[in-house]
Amino acid sequence: MRETDYLNKTIMAAKQSWRFLGNFYVLSTLAFVFWMLFFDGNDLMNQYKLKQERAELVSQKEFYESEIGKIKLETKALKQSPYLLERIAREKYLMRREGEDIYIVPSENFQAKSNTNNQNP
Repeated sequence: MRETDYLNKTIMAAKQSWRFLGNFYVLSTLAFVFWMLFFDGNDLMNQYKLKQERAELVSQKEFYESEIGKIKLETKALKQSPYLLERIAREKYLMRREGEDIYIVPSENFQAKSNTNNQNP
């Protein structure tokens, strides 16, 4: 008799545990949660993609802030040193003083690139 009583109690407990799923509010809540996790515009996949994009944008922001700092230092140095300003103008922008001639000597890298461009396949 004890085994049958134990079986009946476990069967009744199982039925009672499944009965709460038949409740309207529980079903509505489960449907809502399922909808929000998989079908909504802000579902899990979109949230994951947005977090990745945010992390990428934060790293880009840090990079650009460091670049801005470097440029500010360079600008400050250029404002304080006319020699440095003249050197940058001559080297980077090929500026010259009046009456000077500039001769551009190509480097080995430049010659190697021009040779590969001139070769016919």
